[in-house]
Amino acid sequence: MIIYLTTYEFRQVPGLKHIYFVYQEYFICAISYNSVYYFLYIRCTGIIFLSINRCLVICGPTSIVTCWIQKAHTWQIVVVYWTVPTLISIFVLKDTDFYYDSLETMEVVVPRSVIMVGAICCFFLFQLLRNPCLAIDHRETCKKEETDHIINRGYTKKYKV
Repeated sequence: MIIYLTTYEFRQVPGLKHIYFVYQEYFICAISYNSVYYFLYIRCTGIIFLSINRCLVICGPTSIVTCWIQKAHTWQIVVVYWTVPTLISIFVLKDTDFYYDSLETMEVVVPRSVIMVGAICCFFLFQLLRNPCLAIDHRETCKKEETDHIINRGYTKKYKV
């Protein structure tokens, strides 16, 4: 987001405004626009990874996956944290068909298809990465219901009305 805000502020400066407009073909506009989606993917995957980690620690503290994550080195976590959203964002980062409308307004013109691809990729990213949390939560809910049923089976009394 800092990249977008910086380029946005720079395109308001009179001398830089002209340079931005004249050299549009060097992807200044595309980098500015795509950086928003790229860092959005990083934030979303980070939140999802944190949620998956918390689910695993709470629901399966002794599982192999939980132990592996807890014993992972910092560099391994950083590599996963940055690699996954980078690979996912390739679909969005390949679009470079952006331009500024005029020298006076310097508004970014984005084709509708590019906006749709970005929105759909965000939606599928969220759906794809939240499913492990739902699966873990569902499995633990089923285990709890079975345990409650076994514990309460001998103590349930039936009353006639």
